[in-house]
Amino acid sequence: MSLSARLSSRLSGLLQRDVTYSVMSQVFVSGFNFAVGIAAARLLGIADFGVFTLILMIAMVVAVAQGHILTLPMMTFAGSRPQRSKSYFATIWALGAVFSALGGAAMMLILLLIGALRGDSFSPDVLFASAAITFAQNQQIMLRRILFAQRRRLFAAGLDILRLVVMGLAAAVIVLQAFSVDVATLLYLLAASALLATVPFSLGLMRGPYKKRLFTAVLARHWPMSRWMILMLLVSLGQEQAIWVIVGVELGDTAIGGLRAAQYMLGITHTITLAMENHIPRNAAEQLRLKGREGLRDYLLGQSAFLGGAVIALIVLVSVYSSELLTAVFGPQYAEYAHLTHILGITYSLIVINSIWTHYLRAIEDTRSVFLSYTVSSVAAVILIYPLMHTFGLEGVAICLSIAHAVCVSLVLSVIIRDQRRAASARRGMQSHTAYPPISPHSDGALS
Repeated sequence: MSLSARLSSRLSGLLQRDVTYSVMSQVFVSGFNFAVGIAAARLLGIADFGVFTLILMIAMVVAVAQGHILTLPMMTFAGSRPQRSKSYFATIWALGAVFSALGGAAMMLILLLIGALRGDSFSPDVLFASAAITFAQNQQIMLRRILFAQRRRLFAAGLDILRLVVMGLAAAVIVLQAFSVDVATLLYLLAASALLATVPFSLGLMRGPYKKRLFTAVLARHWPMSRWMILMLLVSLGQEQAIWVIVGVELGDTAIGGLRAAQYMLGITHTITLAMENHIPRNAAEQLRLKGREGLRDYLLGQSAFLGGAVIALIVLVSVYSSELLTAVFGPQYAEYAHLTHILGITYSLIVINSIWTHYLRAIEDTRSVFLSYTVSSVAAVILIYPLMHTFGLEGVAICLSIAHAVCVSLVLSVIIRDQRRAASARRGMQSHTAYPPISPHSDGALS
């Protein structure tokens, strides 16, 4: 069978299942977050809205860190064997509850630290509400990933729909009864809707069965893979904050607002990029197990053609109508920044390419190369930001971001190409079995 025929067969087999439910779930999540943001901006004052968004931003960082430890490796390991035991997923859920509680406590400590640095303090209600939303949101995100890893796609989408319904009913009561809403109340409502939605889908996981040895075995097996991803998160966050601080100091807050607005318009592509996490890691590991590195490559080529094509189409659409979109969403004063979407469109195209092919390295458990790629690209961004910004102004900042992502993609693809060449040499018998290591350097027999 030719390569094109294999790709066509693979796409037709996955489109109606994994991609459809993954994108549908992410559309509900993104739509929910968008609606909550608009409602919060209208119900709260500007200052309270700033506090609200700050808490959600920190909570999301905590959720990503927890995901790197538990669900990111889980998605790969779920596909590396024909079937994972119920005990494995129950253990992930139980560990997630513990990590979510620790994340809630960390959130409170972070807010106390921020308050101390600013010379004021958050109210006890806000502190406890921030812990509640961190715990509840982490549990919902983790449960969604578990359901997708178990191939219970409809249940995963149902989880997000149920939360939307619960929050919609709460919003209707608030409007009809004309209740006043503050930051703590809104956070508690979001936390309650997330927890209520997770209960019916968590019952099976709550019952176990549990094996004591699995708790330490899971953490020990996940850590070699997750540690590099956590370091990557720290590096990427540091690089992003450094760039925005530099831009703010050199070009001012107005420039930041214009560039952020242009990025926001292209942020629609994140719906597809985030949806990838629901199905590509598991399927990539499964293709590696069933058909080796060649099958893994063909699968990701198919995803690149379909999902990458969809993202590029969205980018082109936004770029063509960027002036009109920025005027309609943000106001006429933002139209002068429309040209930035043409440069940033390249950045977001590179992001989706990198997102897809990073799953190759995750499937073969080479997350160290992912970390190194992000580190080198971050260093390149910090080095280039000043000369490009002083030469081209705000456009130079956009160019710098594109170059940084191009460096990252190039490094990721270079590692994959070398791995493919080693695999091809091994198949031809040019290397011994000992010279070409197994797919995973770690045994996961203890996870069964």
